[in-house]
Amino acid sequence: GGSGRRKLCVVDWDGDGALDVLANSPNAELWKNVGSREGMTRLINQGTLFKRNISSHTTSPTVVDWNGDNIPDLLVGAEDGFLYYGRNPQATKKR
Repeated sequence: GGSGRRKLCVVDWDGDGALDVLANSPNAELWKNVGSREGMTRLINQGTLFKRNISSHTTSPTVVDWNGDNIPDLLVGAEDGFLYYGRNPQATKKR
């Protein structure tokens, strides 16, 4: 435990104008930017972005506007060789 490396992607995932972090895990985690204090950005783990784990070890998250709605969607490469797509839930809300 504790070895390895973090793979991450920096993006305004929730459309609030602040850059959030998507990080690897057996799924993909959202770390929401909740602002700065004393010159340091605070990120709070909001949990995973898929309902089930898509890998037993680690993933490699990135974003792309897959469906052309100008909202970043999730594309995750997993160790099983597959790519997994997740539509951004913000697509159902007005940005």
